[in-house]
Amino acid sequence: YKEIEKLYYLYQKKLREENCLDYGDLILSTCSLFKNKPEVLLEYGKKFKYILVDEFQDTNIAQIELLKLLSRYCKNICVVGDDDQSIYRFRGASYTSFKYFKNFFPELIHIKLTQNYRSTKNILKVAERVISHNEKSRYDPKKNLWTENETGDKTNIIITPDFKYEAKVVIDKIEKLVEKEKDYSKFAILYRAHSHKDYILQELKARNIPYTIISEKGFFESSEIKDIISYLKVILNPENSVDLFRVISDARWNIVKEKLLKIANYADYNKTSIWNVLKIIRSVEGFDEIEYENIDKFISFIEELAELKFIEDADVVFRAFLKKSGYLSNLIGKGDEQKVLNVSRFFRFIQDYVSQKEDKTLRGFLEYLELFLKAEGEIEPEKYIDTANGVKLLTVHTAKGLQFDNVFVISLCSRRFPSPGKRNPIELPVELMKEEIPEGDVNIQEERRLFYVAITRAKKRLFLSAIDKKGTRPSKFIKEFIEKGDNEFIEVERFEEFDDVIDKIDIPLDREEKAELKFKREVLRITDELLRSSDFENFSDNVKSLWSKYYLDRKKEKKIITGEKTRTLVLSYTQINTYKTCPMQYKFNYVYQIPRPKHAALTFGTSIHKTLQKFYEEIRKGNIPPLEKMIKIYEENWISEGYIDKDHEEEYKKSGYTQLSEYYEKNVKEIKPILGLETEFSISIGKHKVKGYIDRIDQLKDKNVEVIDYKTGSPKKNSEVDKDLQLSIYALACVKNLGYFPELLSFYFLEKNEKITTTRTEEQIKETEELIRETADSIISEKFEPKAGHHCNWCDFRWICPLWEK
Repeated sequence: YKEIEKLYYLYQKKLREENCLDYGDLILSTCSLFKNKPEVLLEYGKKFKYILVDEFQDTNIAQIELLKLLSRYCKNICVVGDDDQSIYRFRGASYTSFKYFKNFFPELIHIKLTQNYRSTKNILKVAERVISHNEKSRYDPKKNLWTENETGDKTNIIITPDFKYEAKVVIDKIEKLVEKEKDYSKFAILYRAHSHKDYILQELKARNIPYTIISEKGFFESSEIKDIISYLKVILNPENSVDLFRVISDARWNIVKEKLLKIANYADYNKTSIWNVLKIIRSVEGFDEIEYENIDKFISFIEELAELKFIEDADVVFRAFLKKSGYLSNLIGKGDEQKVLNVSRFFRFIQDYVSQKEDKTLRGFLEYLELFLKAEGEIEPEKYIDTANGVKLLTVHTAKGLQFDNVFVISLCSRRFPSPGKRNPIELPVELMKEEIPEGDVNIQEERRLFYVAITRAKKRLFLSAIDKKGTRPSKFIKEFIEKGDNEFIEVERFEEFDDVIDKIDIPLDREEKAELKFKREVLRITDELLRSSDFENFSDNVKSLWSKYYLDRKKEKKIITGEKTRTLVLSYTQINTYKTCPMQYKFNYVYQIPRPKHAALTFGTSIHKTLQKFYEEIRKGNIPPLEKMIKIYEENWISEGYIDKDHEEEYKKSGYTQLSEYYEKNVKEIKPILGLETEFSISIGKHKVKGYIDRIDQLKDKNVEVIDYKTGSPKKNSEVDKDLQLSIYALACVKNLGYFPELLSFYFLEKNEKITTTRTEEQIKETEELIRETADSIISEKFEPKAGHHCNWCDFRWICPLWEK
């Protein structure tokens, strides 16, 4: 304790020298200020006339002391909480916050809120039975919840022989119930620790069931975001040893921990930076040639990227980092969807900064990021595309405050839930504690409160799953039910080991592959019997029976699983065309939303489109502007993005002058009545929608129209225009949404100043509708296989595409 005392003194001294307060001292110093400066307390005490505290059970002694001081003058304070949900003792929450508060305010008015509006009667009976065992540590042992809700189903206690079987049984039950519920998002699986979900994840993936892992970590707390911020800091300043140590610890550099510590210790001993040690690493003994080469590669990697920080914007440097490091492609290869989405979201965060700030450099961005984080700025993490209606997976701590129709609490067994109490390396002396410690095992009491929180997340149905095998027995919380035989509101189901060895062994096959393996095995078995018995008469029937057992049942299951993915897609022509070109390109662009570099052709096309839109708006007002006016509109709508340099931009701009002048001369004398410019449409196709804008719609006769779309790229052949998907979608929009008959469908190619016109039959329009439906279904089924072709040569995502690497 003497060493701790000395360390604490030095720590506080250092804080004062740096003019800093840590998080705990923010409260303690405020309390000290109020006690030593009554006039300051008076000013703030009168400022806060009413104080309301929610989740009071999660407060600590220092926070309660602050509340006591602040409320001294006005004495209007209301605290709301539930001591049975006090589950943050490991964060410093008080054991006895309510008792402590009552000692401070002996004349308080105590109001019990005991009516439950969430759960069924049977679920509340389970919750009450659980928490009653904490009687000695409860603030109010006689508090009983009640509800006017229905009695509801009995709580199902599931007991299986191992964790793999537990996952199978839990997902079996979800699949059965989802036929009734029609929505996977109404199911939540809660666990004590993140590692407890592994077999559940395997089972969900094998059955193609959508899911969402809900994490309480903030965006900037995720490991991948910490990694890339550290990389950017090192690219800016390699002398930054803290961040440098983090990035060189990255597994891609293949430097073992012992050697990293050797480098750090060498730097510390020689009072230099880790970067300087890396630069002279070949003079440091204790490394083999492969390790020297890995360090050389790391130095070259950082130095090459560091060159860019002087000449490129922050987003360009970041893209170069992702390409050169393979960081993003590595995450994609591992199938870690959430991490990919987070990196992509951070990329867009950098792009937003570059588009809005004058200082677009990497230094400018990192300075902005530091201020953003100091101001407690946060980014909402993206959710993976197909998990909006997925099963929710989360820890019990994360589930606090949430509710779900159907709740499964898994792995209720010894050494998991309740979790073994962790002894503090240095115990706090009882003499220093400012609160009363409850009687009994405080760890079990807190774990029981955590279990109580898990139970009370359920609205309609509750499932408690335990393991019973040698060395792993059901949780004492489960035993308390079973031993009392509470058959009135619980039912116990025991499951024996897997009947089939293929289910027992841990092989990397999904459900369909296992079914196929079983079928082939059984066919071989009856074939072997046939050879011995020559009973050809029953052989065919036996094979049909096996087919029915392993294949027809499987197809039925598959229909249930995929048929319940009820997510609605809103697609555009570009999205549909991207998917038809390459499903993986679609995933990179619209699922992961990985930013693409700006291209001159795209920004040039936007400038031309805006010019023609504004030009025809003037014509609709009854004015035919002169060419000079069109050119002025063009200059006002010019976008200076995506060009290599000023010469490149000027070359495109001159081309625009030429194209618009030639277009004007050819079309200004033959202007048809214009029904729409940038006309928005929305087509419903089943549960999905296709939305977009049509450049121009000209009236022909009655309800007949010509649809015109401007193109600034290379002209297409007539045969290509006859089959073009974009014009087919526009024809479908006219018929189904806009109330026109698309007599003519035209692309106007400004580069050649020519219009190519086509038509669509009723049958072709129906085929387009079916193509959209099939595309949407494929996207929802997550069929994102890469498709090779000429398009690969100019794909923006080549650098992360596994097919391109091959």
